[in-house]
Amino acid sequence: MSAYIVTDKHIDLLVWAAFHYAESDLFSYYHNNKIEQVDSPNRVGTTLLNENIRSVNFRYSENTPYHFYRYQLPLDNSLLTPAQVFCACDCYEYQACETQDYYSTKAASIINGIRRNTIRKVPGYDNAIWGIE
Repeated sequence: MSAYIVTDKHIDLLVWAAFHYAESDLFSYYHNNKIEQVDSPNRVGTTLLNENIRSVNFRYSENTPYHFYRYQLPLDNSLLTPAQVFCACDCYEYQACETQDYYSTKAASIINGIRRNTIRKVPGYDNAIWGIE
């Protein structure tokens, strides 16, 4: 499959999940063994979008300029589910992982943070047994 730059609507869903499933008003994620906290949906989205652009530029030897992203609340409520967020994370990562250092980038750490927060919203998670004996 080929890599492509995901739409702003795709990034909107990821950013929505980052802040909607966060434990506070800040979205927190681990990067370089420390906790990063962000209060700006635009900053999170810009980081994700530009890493995706960097990936596609690398893969196809292109020169698409980086963009500033402006968050918009997703309008399609049917997309606001943990399952769709996980799928969007996987799609994003597939498009953004073409560079050799992707897994050490802030974007990769943000996607991991979104996954970590979203997993707690899967139906049944709160009633699951933490340690199996």
